[in-house]
Amino acid sequence: MHQKQRQTPSTGVFGPRKDLVFAVLAGTLFGVALLKFGNPTIFDKMIAGPVDTLEWLIQPWPLSYGYTIFGCVLVFGIVNARRQTGKTPGFFWFPLLWIVWQGLATYQSHDRSQSIPTLWHFIVCVLLFYIGWHNPMRNRSFLVFVTVICLFFIAVVHIGFDQHFGGLAETSRRFFLYIYPQMQHPAPELIKKMKTTRIFSTLFYPNTLAAAVLFYLPMFVGVLLHLRGLLRPSIFIGLSLLLIGPACACLVWSGSKAGWLVLLLLVLIAVFHFEISLRSKALVLAFLASQGSAGFTSNTNRSSTGEPRARAPDWNTGKPL
Repeated sequence: MHQKQRQTPSTGVFGPRKDLVFAVLAGTLFGVALLKFGNPTIFDKMIAGPVDTLEWLIQPWPLSYGYTIFGCVLVFGIVNARRQTGKTPGFFWFPLLWIVWQGLATYQSHDRSQSIPTLWHFIVCVLLFYIGWHNPMRNRSFLVFVTVICLFFIAVVHIGFDQHFGGLAETSRRFFLYIYPQMQHPAPELIKKMKTTRIFSTLFYPNTLAAAVLFYLPMFVGVLLHLRGLLRPSIFIGLSLLLIGPACACLVWSGSKAGWLVLLLLVLIAVFHFEISLRSKALVLAFLASQGSAGFTSNTNRSSTGEPRARAPDWNTGKPL
């Protein structure tokens, strides 16, 4: 007598590991966006596609490459979307209303050559919101998603370190010496960027780098705390220092004073959730207040050795400013 085979529920066209595949794809999209798509949308037409291995590694990519990765995430998200039960909250429709408003604004734009690419970028962001809504990630899938982003984030931090310790000054020198003389109408934003002493890594603006650190670092810290019970104390402390310390250093070197205060506020909120004595909390509060004051009074134009940074040359005279 043959036993009746046990039937397993369907898991979609990508098999039982579809959640992990989606987590890898989504994490790759967000991670590559940090590393390769940090330029404003209106500058995308100035970015040429890479032609060799070195350019693939060190140069930014056109947004069309990112839209290709997004297409994979979109197709996978649609095929494996889950129907959400319960009443749909009101904020579910806010992104859709916002993108309709942006479309009307683009229709009346004075320069559609810049407005239309920006609108497409906004549409991709809104679609990502709805893809995430219908493809919730839990436990292992979310851990994979965050880990993939973290790998790219580490590369962003590494580039920030390189800029702080001489890379930014060398890039500025080469730009004004070789590139600027051949430019007919350089964008004022580009000139301002090449004259700054604040690091920006792969994200064009220093404040954007600070925002990326503030956005992703709490998520990475949360994952580390979640893994604390699975790791040895020495390994846990080492990973925490290797991730949190350099990221906070990049935040400071970006020169974003508002970002520095937001980080201190996040640390303050986290500390007051710990079960420690009131005296210890008061000491932490005093320390954070002193660090916040130091962040506003410090001279951001000094290097890690305390010496004034070399300023970029004037593009008219070639002399330091």
